[in-house]
This record gives sequence, structure tokens and C-alpha cells, in this order.
Amino acid sequence: MSKSYKKYVMKVSVKGYARVSRTIQIYGGRTLDDLSAAILDAFKFDSDHLYMFSLKGKPYDSEGYYKDYEDLGMGIFESDHKSTSTKIDKLGLTVKKKFLYLYDFGDEWSFNITVKSITEEETIPFTSVLQSSGEIYQYGYDEDLDDE
Repeated sequence: MSKSYKKYVMKVSVKGYARVSRTIQIYGGRTLDDLSAAILDAFKFDSDHLYMFSLKGKPYDSEGYYKDYEDLGMGIFESDHKSTSTKIDKLGLTVKKKFLYLYDFGDEWSFNITVKSITEEETIPFTSVLQSSGEIYQYGYDEDLDDE
């Protein structure tokens, strides 16, 4: 009997931008920190801000999953739910489950995540963007144009 690995396919949309979304696949053995990195990479955002995930869809949820900032001397979020150690498989996600990813507590980028499918694979699935629609810019403009 061969081992199987769960592959999650999630649609990530941006609040306030109806035509902007990414569909991401990720292995269930990855952490929420890995999912955060995949989302930021898919939207070409810098990864230098605080963030949290809420399975209830509530910003700053006391039961949310926060990045562990103790190593930076910023013990401002004393949640037992650390995004750096919580594996996606441990969340109890189901198809059609919706949850929130809040990035950059200053600008408050709200990403709505919907689980589209969960399948068993024979090999560990790579994290990748399966579909991309529309563009947004983290700082309101394309920084690459400034370099020209």
C-alpha cells in the first residue's frame, strides 16, 4: 500500500477587487506560513508585514493563526495558534470552506480563501499557481516601472 498526500486547491480573492484572484495548489503537510508565502508570491507582494489567518473569517480573530514574532522581540500576539507550525492538514478544511488571510496590519489587505478541492496524490504536490486573474499592486502602482 502506497502513501498518499493531500493536495488542496484554493481560490484566493482580494476584498475590494472583484476581478482579481489566484488559484493555488499546496500540499497539506505545508504550514500556514508556507500558504502565506505562496499567496504573497502569487500576487507579487513583499513579505515583510504581519499577517493572520482566521477560519471564522474575522480579522484579528483571537482564535486565529498568527506568525510567531517572538524571535523578533515582538510578543504582541500571544496566540497558541502559530502559522509557522500549523500544518494545513491539521485545520480540518473541507471543500467549499471559506476563511480569511489578513496581510499587513497597516494597509489591511484582506484575502478571501475558498477550498475548491482536496485530493489524494501519490507524490507530494508542488506549491503552484494554477490560475491567475487580474492584477493588483501592493503599493498602488507597479514598482518595476520606477526602475526604467
